[in-house]
This record gives sequence, C-alpha cells and structure tokens, in this order.
Amino acid sequence: WNTSTNASRDAAIDVGRSSQRFKDLYLSGGAYLGGTAAANKLDDYEEGSFVTTSGVGLTIQYFNYTKIGRLVFVSADVTIASSSSGSTFYMSLPFASNVTSYGGGAISYHTNSSYANMSLNVESNIKFRSSNQVSNLSYANMAGVRVIFNAVYQSN
Repeated sequence: WNTSTNASRDAAIDVGRSSQRFKDLYLSGGAYLGGTAAANKLDDYEEGSFVTTSGVGLTIQYFNYTKIGRLVFVSADVTIASSSSGSTFYMSLPFASNVTSYGGGAISYHTNSSYANMSLNVESNIKFRSSNQVSNLSYANMAGVRVIFNAVYQSN
C-alpha cells in the first residue's frame, strides 16, 4: 500500500532483501506461488521417516519421504526377510496413493541375483517386478533381498 498516494501496489513489494532475510515463516494456510489461482497454492509440505509394513519382516536402514503438495518422494534401503509365499510382495506407502496416477522410481542397488533387472511399481503400495515379466515378484522371489530405491507418486 502506498501511504502517500493511498493507492495499492500490486506485485510491487518485496518481503526482505537478499542481504536481510527472514529466518522462519509460519503460516496457518498456504502460500500462493506465481499467481493467485487455486492451482498456485502450496498448502502441504512435510519431510519424515516412515516405518513401512509388509506381509513379512523387514530390516529398514532408512525409509524417508518428502511430500510437496500431492507429490510424494520416497528414498529407502530395505532388506526383506525370508519367505516361501507365492503371494505378491508389497511395502506400504507413507500416504495413500491416487491409484489412477501410477508412480515409478529407480532401483539403485539390489542383491536379487535371480532377477538382475528389477523395476519398481508404485500403485496402492510399492511392488517390484523383473524387467522381463509383466507380473509383480512374490515374497519368495524377494526373500533375503536388500534393495535401495527412490520412488515418486501422487497422493490423494
């Protein structure tokens, strides 16, 4: 607001300077970035660690996530316990996924010598598959395997 002319100054006022910055900002709502439309509102940001669950025991070195709006980024290092089950292996997600928008990711390391080229499948949970198979791997296929991966998906 221009106090001398009593006129508004839309998009003309900076908060802070490059050499004089604010330390923390606490909002009870969201921040509009690049415009005032609802699509420009950032109303959710969260970082944390998550204890994923599965149908078998897991040794979790780390399972971290960052959620920005509805996008969730996951980074994990997990070892799967032994199992002879033929059911599809899965790990839970930190936030419910929008299963109409499939996620994906990259496996940076794994110890599964039977399936050298594994890929990541993120739907309602995290699953793994061999690159030469359409179906997901089972608990028996993943028994004793250590896998380090990154994934991204859209939450509800």
